[in-house]
Amino acid sequence: MIKKITAILMVAIMILSFASCGGAGDSGEKAEAPKTIDLQAIKAEMITQFNIDSPIDLDNDKLLNQYGITAESVKSSGSFIVLTGIFPAEIVMIEAVDENAAKEIKDKLQARLDDLKVQSQSYDAESYSIAQNCSIFTNGNYVAMFFSEHGAEMENLYLKYFE
Repeated sequence: MIKKITAILMVAIMILSFASCGGAGDSGEKAEAPKTIDLQAIKAEMITQFNIDSPIDLDNDKLLNQYGITAESVKSSGSFIVLTGIFPAEIVMIEAVDENAAKEIKDKLQARLDDLKVQSQSYDAESYSIAQNCSIFTNGNYVAMFFSEHGAEMENLYLKYFE
């Protein structure tokens, strides 16, 4: 009888010890909150660092007209265009409201980039090279595209904010 009671107590203690621990895979540490990135600060730094003259903000209406990105999908944005050269530079940095919106935004930016690659092929070698070297970046709900002669440097500046 004592063995049965001891066995039942051991099982109860094991159950309680498992229940007191966190969920599966919980290390006991609090999960780090997703990092918030100030896209307007990145935009301002890019404009200053690359001496961009007369950038045109891509507000929600322009994001819809240019890319088909709805305001409901956008939590924050630091997007702008620059009307220089044959093709305007397009710098798009968006924080989507959620994962599904981020995927949708990425798909729409990829479609735009695909169009730029085709269009630039018949214009000039520099624009075509910019288009070929451009890509879409995603990091959580953040999505970005840097179609610019400074694209690689802008990418590096943007990515350092996620470190």
